[in-house]
Amino acid sequence: MMITAMRSAARLALLAGLTLGFTSVMAEALYKLVGKNGKVAYSESVPANFDGQVVRLEIDSAANTVPSAPTGRVDKGARAETASERSDRRRPPSNDDAIQAARLNVQAAQAAFDNARDNSTAEDWQYTINGRRVPKPEYAARLTRLEQNVKLAEEALQKLERAL
Repeated sequence: MMITAMRSAARLALLAGLTLGFTSVMAEALYKLVGKNGKVAYSESVPANFDGQVVRLEIDSAANTVPSAPTGRVDKGARAETASERSDRRRPPSNDDAIQAARLNVQAAQAAFDNARDNSTAEDWQYTINGRRVPKPEYAARLTRLEQNVKLAEEALQKLERAL
């Protein structure tokens, strides 16, 4: 009889402990600490010798739960996935946006090169003793750099298109 009473008391103590532990998980306290300089901090406890405003915030942790994942049951009203849909689902995302951006980059690089080549100024040229016109070294270097930019943009586009 004594053993049964002790077991009942132990069960009651365990149940009480679980209940208290469960309620402490359900409603946790958080403190909003506002310092004299207006700086706001949050803490699970109030620091010793804190000289500022303390606001206790009650947090219901049960309200912030994430629903569990679906169990994998199939809705009897849902239609079966076709082979094409399965293939589309497995296909990696399209890089159409990257290709479009690369094409625009090629066009911009080509336009910059064409503009520099077709709209030179008198300062871009120098004249030799026999009256022949030749590009200044700075202008020639700029044209070379712009032409290289076109080639690099075209190579990047070709690399993306080959990846399809």
